[in-house]
Amino acid sequence: MRCRPKIHYEIIRDEKVLEEALRLQARRYVASGFIDELPPDGVLVDAFTPMSTHFCGRTDTGAVIAVGRLIDHSGALGIPALNDFALNAEGTEWLATAPRERLTEFGALAVEPEFSTVDISKGLYRLMVQYSLAVSSRTLWCATPTSGVRRLMRRTLGLQLVNLADPVWYRGAMTEPVVCDLIKQVRWYQEHDRALADFFLHGLEFDLVSGDVRITGDHAVVTPEMVASHQAR
Repeated sequence: MRCRPKIHYEIIRDEKVLEEALRLQARRYVASGFIDELPPDGVLVDAFTPMSTHFCGRTDTGAVIAVGRLIDHSGALGIPALNDFALNAEGTEWLATAPRERLTEFGALAVEPEFSTVDISKGLYRLMVQYSLAVSSRTLWCATPTSGVRRLMRRTLGLQLVNLADPVWYRGAMTEPVVCDLIKQVRWYQEHDRALADFFLHGLEFDLVSGDVRITGDHAVVTPEMVASHQAR
């Protein structure tokens, strides 16, 4: 039986690793019909790339087999989930009181086809969740998943999603703009799904009342060094 390689999840800091990750994203987006053809240089970038934090999964050999990103909301560009869709009444009401400094958009997920999208996505999302909770404090996650991906997120990750707009055809698929409040999500995990709570909060201490998070040891996938690096930016 062929052994599955161990996958390491990390924040991308190296330009060569980022380029490899963006090439993977471009290939998978073409294969999925999200874009029609590869960019001339094979690297998928957009206006939001400079303000994004990219995450990846790598094998022991260093090969990038998964990528995702968080786009920090900015006053100049905003984020696609809020820019490209006509918000419904619920979405408009939610946005009116949403602190902009807590907004981020998660997405741009791509996984090499020979790996399990569900398993790899969970590992990548755990790093992104812990980063948002313990490092960036951007805990209002917006997203533009396809209808199928939304069902997968609900079924495998238990994500409690609020619709921001009605489903529309967007970049080659029916898409449902949504938001997830990670603080409320973690409280939901602790009350309804202890297994997912233990998975996503592994190595973190979460205060159920205040929503404060701190790193408690070497077992978290985020580290105090990540916090210091983020604060120094």
